[in-house]
Amino acid sequence: MKNNARLRFLLAAAASLLSAMNANAQTNQTVEGAQRFLALQVGSSVDVVGAVRITIHRSHNDGTKDSVLFAAHPKVSGLGVAERSGVRDECTSTVTGLNFSTDELSLLRAGYVRYSEEALRQSQFIDWRKASIIRESGSISIVTPTPMGSGLVSVWFKTSDKDLLDRIEYASKFLQMSCDPTANTGF
Repeated sequence: MKNNARLRFLLAAAASLLSAMNANAQTNQTVEGAQRFLALQVGSSVDVVGAVRITIHRSHNDGTKDSVLFAAHPKVSGLGVAERSGVRDECTSTVTGLNFSTDELSLLRAGYVRYSEEALRQSQFIDWRKASIIRESGSISIVTPTPMGSGLVSVWFKTSDKDLLDRIEYASKFLQMSCDPTANTGF
C-alpha cells in the first residue's frame, strides 16, 4: 500500500515535470515569429533607428546645377508585417513612426529640402528577399532597396547587450533565408 502511494506520487511528479518542461519549450521558429520578435525590440532597451537619404538636384539661375544630400536618422516607433492592397506579405516589414530630430525638421522647414515632413514620415519597407544584414560593433544594420529602386531603406538595431544582439541578428538572417526565393532549391 505504501509502495503504491509512493509510486503514484513519483508518477504524478514526473508527469507535472514533463508538463512544465513542455510549457517552457521554445515554440517553432517561423517567419511570423521572427517578425514579431523584431517588432518587440522597438520601444524596448534596443535603440531602433532608420535612415533617410535623399539627393536633391538643384538648378541655379546662372545655369549651373548641383546636388545636395539630405541625410537624417529618425527614431523608429513601429515595425510590423507589411500589408499591401490588403494582402499580408510576411517577407516584408513595415517601418513606421519615423521621428525626426528638431534639427532635421528645421532643415525641412527652412526649405533646404523640398520634401514635406509628411512625405518623409511615410512608412518605409524592409524587403527581406533583398535585404543585406551587416553586424557592426553594438549594432545590426538592415539595408534593402526601396520599392521604386530610387534609394535604400536602412534600419539599425543598437544595443550593448551582446546576447540580445545575437538574437536580433539570428532573427534577421532567419527572415532573409526563409524569404529567399531560391531557398527551395536546397542551396
